[in-house]
Amino acid sequence: MNLRNTLCIALFALGLHTASHAATRMTPGQWLEANNTQIISTSPAYPDYADLTAFGKAIGNARIVLIGEQTHGEGNVFELKNRLVQYLHKKKGFDVLLIESGMVDGTALWDYAQSGGKIAEQAPERIFYMYSRTREGRGVLEYVDSQRSSHKPLILASYDTPHGGIESVSNLLPGLQRFLAARQSPSLADPRWPAYLRAAQIVAVADPSNQPTADDKQAFTSLSAQLITELDDSVAASGRMFDSPGFWRLQVASIRAGASDQWQISNGDVPYWAARDQQAAQNIAWLADKFYAGKKLVVWAHNYHAGAFWGMTLGDFVVQHFGQKDSYLAGFVGHTGSVRNMDNSTLSDIPPPAPGLIEAEWRAAGLPMAFIDLKQRKHAPEWASTIAARPFNYQDVNTPIFNSFHGLFYIDQPVPATPIR
Repeated sequence: MNLRNTLCIALFALGLHTASHAATRMTPGQWLEANNTQIISTSPAYPDYADLTAFGKAIGNARIVLIGEQTHGEGNVFELKNRLVQYLHKKKGFDVLLIESGMVDGTALWDYAQSGGKIAEQAPERIFYMYSRTREGRGVLEYVDSQRSSHKPLILASYDTPHGGIESVSNLLPGLQRFLAARQSPSLADPRWPAYLRAAQIVAVADPSNQPTADDKQAFTSLSAQLITELDDSVAASGRMFDSPGFWRLQVASIRAGASDQWQISNGDVPYWAARDQQAAQNIAWLADKFYAGKKLVVWAHNYHAGAFWGMTLGDFVVQHFGQKDSYLAGFVGHTGSVRNMDNSTLSDIPPPAPGLIEAEWRAAGLPMAFIDLKQRKHAPEWASTIAARPFNYQDVNTPIFNSFHGLFYIDQPVPATPIR
């Protein structure tokens, strides 16, 4: 090695050391101020995406991007998420929007749209009501409608276990029976089938106060395993999800996961509280690997699901399946403001964060809206591996936030979503 090459390497190493050392001398607020990308607007109508290019660079060539939210009730968070979806669709080649709602409800809604119906109009009672019955939440559904006749429509689907949507309550089990009858399934002749239906319908209605009998639970558990073995993961030649064995296999597994959650019983290798997220990840994996093979997917979810927490949430399972290179987990945090409660539609004030949490440090940085990426960023400060946040309902979570998300969006003052009556 000649002297010139040796000198170049030494200077490069010195530069790395200097940059790293400079980062460690900064307070978290100073580092955030120096490394943020400012977000100019939450409005989906904002005509320029220049402030989102750092987000685009951060996700790189990831095929699946999860985008969270704090409570399901912040209007300006919904607006910015809508803007991010539009950016990913128009500028980054994403083809499919997967929204947090029952999988069968979203499938029925998309089928309806293929006959010319408007998704936004039919979404109430099918798509989770904070998305379909608030002005800001419905905005992303209206965007999907607006792109239907374009050269590259954005496909809408959902990925969750049954949660009381009208299609889950009214059509999930009849649809399963019709599909099994067409295949002459032996399960329909099993004397335990009526008990399976009774227990499964309780899950589909999403009423945790209603418990099936012990005998019905046993029949449900046995026949669930039998059906999952009977059905494969294939996509129908017709190309319709409702015709596909893989879709119905997932519905049986999703009902079983919903039962685990509602009845607080373990689901295979995960505790009951992780059953929903594990199954949602399996639903997403089938959609990505089988039904929408080759397409890029963006997942709209709560922070709890969109992040990786304790090895047992949707973000964990997605990264396990797709790998770090092909997945990106983006969360939202905020300082103070107010939010609409999803349970009763009342408004609640957001208290200020405790000193030392990332929201408090972000306020110190002085930017009202910003994005920070740690997945691709070099010379991350030491505190990035320990600083915590309030990602769930503005309650402290004693978990390092950058171990749970690859990147964060900060909105200093969240505002409530606006109900549509």
